Amino acid sequence: MGRYKQGKASKKAGGTARQLGAKLRKIMKASLVRLTKDQTAKMWWDMHGYQYLYMRRCVRLVGWPSNVRFSNPAMQKKPALDTLYSRWRRRLLRFERITAEEAFKNSRHPERVVPGTEYDEGIGHQGRNDIKKSRFDKKTGLPVSSRRKLRLKGATSKKIVEAA
Repeated sequence: MGRYKQGKASKKAGGTARQLGAKLRKIMKASLVRLTKDQTAKMWWDMHGYQYLYMRRCVRLVGWPSNVRFSNPAMQKKPALDTLYSRWRRRLLRFERITAEEAFKNSRHPERVVPGTEYDEGIGHQGRNDIKKSRFDKKTGLPVSSRRKLRLKGATSKKIVEAA
């Protein structure tokens, strides 16, 4: 049967680091929603996503420690989470509004606005994953390439050949 009764989770599921990371993400999102007055606002944890937050919402994260990599709190270790949480509680780590002029000034240089010195660059656009694969017709379910009409005879118009 296992250590715990089936169907009941332990009270310490995930450990303290995971719980602290979840708590930090939750209060940061609540603060971001309160500042932007938009329920759909969310935090991005890579350079290009943070630039989107910076440019579109005119918000920046101030007070990120330089010795902690800028990434999702779920990926952080316990000491880094303790540092971030204590800085958040003391209001050293917080979101601030920026002007549209400041956002425009840094629009071409996302590395200037990312908090901390180490960060993830993100994957950008992955591209298409269906290149060289058959597409399927919605009605018949057959590959489109097998039904493609191919020219069997060659050119249908008469060729004009000039004598030299």
